Amino acid sequence: WRATLMKLRLVKLRLADLQLVARAWSDLILIDRRLSHEGLDPLLVRIELEAAPPREVSREHLRLARRYARRIALAAHICPVGARCLHRSLVLHMWLRRQGLPSRLRFGVWKAEGDLRAHAWVELAGVPVNDDRRALQGISPMTSPRRVDREAAYDL
Repeated sequence: WRATLMKLRLVKLRLADLQLVARAWSDLILIDRRLSHEGLDPLLVRIELEAAPPREVSREHLRLARRYARRIALAAHICPVGARCLHRSLVLHMWLRRQGLPSRLRFGVWKAEGDLRAHAWVELAGVPVNDDRRALQGISPMTSPRRVDREAAYDL
């Protein structure tokens, strides 16, 4: 049933959005492979090395980031790798940084049913773009003095 619903959503997309979904599908697989072979820190360094010079964030940039996030989420549903929040957030962060948008990859934790759970999301100008603020309530953001970039693009 879920696969049929995803196919219906794909049929309704414009060509440009279908291209974004295809690109996201490919990048989700790439991110999964790099995480498996290199680990998180080298991947974050790579993203920063490929980043364009930072620029001012406008409302249009926020809309674009949310559009990217929706297409990445759609691709994650049909992707053969287990593309969870970390994969989706890394792809979005990579896309935004390549365009010179100063996104931040954020990590947080919360306790559920006695277990410690973790989540990753992306913020642009302090606004979560691939998660709703309400969904992030109760999650304690993690911070660390470790940085690999000039703009503090992630907190770990």
